[in-house]
Amino acid sequence: MTTKKAYASKTNEFIKWANETFTDENELERSIVSGTKLNYFLRDQVVGCNSRQKSKAPTALKKIKTSSLEQYIAAITDLYKTQVQKKINCNEHPKATVLGLINSSKMKEFEVSRANCEDRGEGTLADGYTSLDQVSKIVQFYLNEQRNHGENLRDALAFLFSHYFLLRGESIRNADLTDFQMINLDSESVRPDIKCPDLVMILRQGKTNKNNRLELTGCIRSTQVEICPIMIFGLYLFWRFHVQNEPFPDFTTSANWYRIKLFKSSDSDTTKVWAYASHRDGVARGLEGAQIFTKKKTHINRGCAARMADLDGVNEDQIRRLGRWNNTTMNGAYLTGLPREVMRVMTGFTVQQGRFYLPRASVDPSKSLCKMIFPDYCSE
Repeated sequence: MTTKKAYASKTNEFIKWANETFTDENELERSIVSGTKLNYFLRDQVVGCNSRQKSKAPTALKKIKTSSLEQYIAAITDLYKTQVQKKINCNEHPKATVLGLINSSKMKEFEVSRANCEDRGEGTLADGYTSLDQVSKIVQFYLNEQRNHGENLRDALAFLFSHYFLLRGESIRNADLTDFQMINLDSESVRPDIKCPDLVMILRQGKTNKNNRLELTGCIRSTQVEICPIMIFGLYLFWRFHVQNEPFPDFTTSANWYRIKLFKSSDSDTTKVWAYASHRDGVARGLEGAQIFTKKKTHINRGCAARMADLDGVNEDQIRRLGRWNNTTMNGAYLTGLPREVMRVMTGFTVQQGRFYLPRASVDPSKSLCKMIFPDYCSE
């Protein structure tokens, strides 16, 4: 939903500009997307313009970044695809004509970031969370915070689902009760009499799924009970139906419960989509409470969880399947980029994970010794 709104504003901006610029063409032809027209629009209306995002410093004007430029390209390319489907556009795909503009923008942006000494850690392992202990701190903050306990459970569950399922924010906010099912996984348990339940989420919509194709994601119970998604799921539903006394769904017909949202807004309408602002603020509170700092909010989990799995040696194909990515997107934007098997072999270890051991690495220097070497950094 957020992507659709963003695309709509940018395509409307392009169409308005085209109608005002190409007055010698008929009304239908003016908004027909071509590579030349897209390049002209970006150079005339986007590149070098001030960002419309609100800044904490009212006097500070920020220029549009490459990411915003690419959003314009994606939106207008989407308009192009729609026109092709309607058989009103026979031009070649416009993306090739603006590759040079994108590269030029990235170079200028990098030069500006160096000149302004901007944080190099953004988008790396230093950005966001990197361990289950940090995830636990976030959830513990929600559960201990003195406010509406039901909303805290909702925020905790939304964070855990985003983490374990590698979900985008819009997928969380649009989730219905009908999107979830439980199955037992064979050959996962150490004993045949112990079942391994798997919570499965069905995804038929989203940023990269516009044709409602069937996609699945899932998670099992966590070794750490406080961040077990299935446990928090149960607590949240108990709160809704037994503490807040929300009417229990009527399962006699699908129509009676088909559109009930999993994540309730503060509104009494259970079919109403959870607002983006409320979702964002909930994530921001949890991150701040756990002293985790990042510019990302509702999208933080896709990157952090994927990098955690990568660091733990999970096969890239498995991460790709869970996150529903293609190669370029996943490797370029979400994984660590660290070739861990090569790193092990190059330093004398075997290619297998979990074989690292050095006697010298098992001894931590005392604080007094550290203070002698780095007196301005180390404190008692």
